[in-house]
Amino acid sequence: MPNIFYREDDRNLHEISNAGFEAWVQLELPDVKLVVTRFNGVYTVPILLKEKRAKWLSDAVFKFNRQTLNLSTLGVLIKTKVDRSSVQISTGITDEGGGRAKKHLFKIRVPGTIPLYLVNLKTGGFQRNPPSFKVLVEARLVMDAPKVADANHIGIAISGGEVAFLTRIPRDWISQIS
Repeated sequence: MPNIFYREDDRNLHEISNAGFEAWVQLELPDVKLVVTRFNGVYTVPILLKEKRAKWLSDAVFKFNRQTLNLSTLGVLIKTKVDRSSVQISTGITDEGGGRAKKHLFKIRVPGTIPLYLVNLKTGGFQRNPPSFKVLVEARLVMDAPKVADANHIGIAISGGEVAFLTRIPRDWISQIS
């Protein structure tokens, strides 16, 4: 069974690049893995990103102390970053599209051949293809593998029904609803 997400966007389907949905500042996969590992409390991992326009994210690491640096902190940071330095592609788990009204609504259908895991990195626990990606309090990773090292698609499930993808959303997963 495929996993479904929604996104509102001002572009129509023909205006979306062949690569699919990309963040304004698209981090490379190794940098995405560094970010989520660092925000999971692995303090020995430096967060010096190759993409200079994402310096705000590196700066945030130094601003927060170890007790508050977690995936929920990262979720708040990226949820409030809505300018051209954002590193995420916001999606919603309902057809309300992720919270920001735009001209067009898109359905993102992750093929059934690609499992998605809702991962709690702190405990190591995960659910394969959970019935919902909604989290109530603490953010969780959404990945195509139960371990960060093996993942190619990485997002963060944030309270409020949002999943913010830090990796590209492939074009062939996207269809326009309205």
